Amino acid sequence: MRNSYAVVWRENGGSTQPGKLQLETNGLRLEGGGEVRELSFADLAGMRIGRLPGERLAGRPALVVDRRDGDSIQVATVGEVGALFELAERIAGLQADRAATARRLVVVVPLRPGARDKVQRLLESGPPFEPEASGLERHDVFLTDREAVFLFDAPSSPRVVERLLTRPALWKVAARWSAYLAGPPRLAEAIYSWERQTTVDAAGLAT
Repeated sequence: MRNSYAVVWRENGGSTQPGKLQLETNGLRLEGGGEVRELSFADLAGMRIGRLPGERLAGRPALVVDRRDGDSIQVATVGEVGALFELAERIAGLQADRAATARRLVVVVPLRPGARDKVQRLLESGPPFEPEASGLERHDVFLTDREAVFLFDAPSSPRVVERLLTRPALWKVAARWSAYLAGPPRLAEAIYSWERQTTVDAAGLAT
């Protein structure tokens, strides 16, 4: 599978540059017009397929990559439009690889307008794995009109989430979601966490 794409790209609404995008282990490298931009996955705040007039490049849908510093880069593949979706999936996959060994993983899935009820029916059928046998300590799904948020918590083993993400059954179910997605899933970064510490008294009771 290719790691380099012929693209046109634009940063913060500036001029459009023809060039290439290189997928690397820890991020993206954009070249074109004498400019080079290197983006680590840790710097990415979000990613979506932009279809609004201001988000397109040369009239084509573009991948809108938002950075944590507030900057935004639009990227459109040269050639078939399907390459853009392939690129978005590859980036999302590489981001997931970085977090596959995390003990707690939060995945945010953007939804198309009006898709909430249909997605809710999919979720009500339960996860494509047996929670009790999964090795997870906790699994939550939250739903809004615009996104579904999945929490995987596996404090007993950081490899549990990785094994779940590679199960064929999970990806078969994910394929049924394709009509309802507004863009590729993205990982949420933990910024703050607090947990009450329990202590045990002389009688062996938690306090």
